[in-house]
Amino acid sequence: MSKPSIFIAHPSDLLTDHLPNGDGLVAFGFINELAERGYRLHIATRGQSLSKPLPDNVTLHPLPTRSGNEALGRIEYMFAIRKLLKRLRAAERIDIVHQLNPVFAGLSLGLLGCNLPIVLGTYVARWPDEHDGKADRSRARKMMSTAVRSVVEGLQQLHADALLLTTPAARNRLALPSLVEKKIHLIRHGIDAKLFSPAADFPRRLADEQDLSILFYAHVDYRKGVFVLLEAFKIVARTIPNSRMTIVGRGDHMEEFKAKVAASGLGDRIEIKGRLDRGDAPSLMRDHSVYCLPSFGEPYGSTAVEAMSCGMPVVSSNDGGLGHIVPPGGGYKVPPGDPAALAEALCKVLSSATDRVGMGRINRLHIERHATWERVVDELEKVYRSVVSQPLAVDQDSRAVG
Repeated sequence: MSKPSIFIAHPSDLLTDHLPNGDGLVAFGFINELAERGYRLHIATRGQSLSKPLPDNVTLHPLPTRSGNEALGRIEYMFAIRKLLKRLRAAERIDIVHQLNPVFAGLSLGLLGCNLPIVLGTYVARWPDEHDGKADRSRARKMMSTAVRSVVEGLQQLHADALLLTTPAARNRLALPSLVEKKIHLIRHGIDAKLFSPAADFPRRLADEQDLSILFYAHVDYRKGVFVLLEAFKIVARTIPNSRMTIVGRGDHMEEFKAKVAASGLGDRIEIKGRLDRGDAPSLMRDHSVYCLPSFGEPYGSTAVEAMSCGMPVVSSNDGGLGHIVPPGGGYKVPPGDPAALAEALCKVLSSATDRVGMGRINRLHIERHATWERVVDELEKVYRSVVSQPLAVDQDSRAVG
């Protein structure tokens, strides 16, 4: 059986292989691995920034939108991808439509009637309401927005043939989970395990008792738990005098965080850095003893996966998608918002060289077995094979090309 030809309807708003855009990097990872396997890919993009050309079996179709309004821009894009798909199918065979991450509500509804199997995802978990970054909305407006979104997402998911979830926590993105249960597939995000790899002497670095260091590498804002981490580090600093911490990232709460660090009296043991080039991230991780991400309901946790791939132990919160990322033995998971529990877990890791090395090895092995792009796309290919060999999710007649 020949490989199916795939129309990728939305590889994030910015498809990239080098910029610090999580969705764009993930989309590129899927596309790059599919391209290497010889798939014919047509990719509709709202924006792209690539450091090198894609192979000949991949064609980019830029579809910039003119509307300055986000909602109107999405509607404009829906009509544009429908028109593009119709034109492509007049010239060659298309077998599957895949709306990649993030799965914006309603986008694939613009392709209803295309008579092709539709794959949606990957979905990551939704932030909890109190940490969704939209606290300024009135309660009534937020309830109305949520209700409309749920209806649109429900229609979208009912008309899809496969729904790709990164973790079980991503089920909170499903409007009608009981009605789409048979369509659900767990497909995690992959990682470049060659770029994010342990140092040649990583057991020696992790076993170093003279330089015990914690790394936080994420947006500096409340929902990422960075202020909880600061409170925890006050305890760690008293317990382990030679410990230090590095904070890397940008965010709306950076100035407030810097002020709290200054007031803590630990400014000489906490280094704060801004934006970091992606290529420098592996060496940054290799230079620390433990990675910490104590978020409040983190949807996935890509930086935790990167740290695991570099052979680092991880201390994280135990909810959201992040709660499903770290394997047993790879670190500790604590309740979000609990500085004492977080400090206890960090002290345990920093106090045992044997544990640090063992956790790092477990995490690296877990990545090699389950989270390289090769492993992830192996699973995605199974989904593709299933949707092209089964009846479509909606009756054929209702999907006649319009």
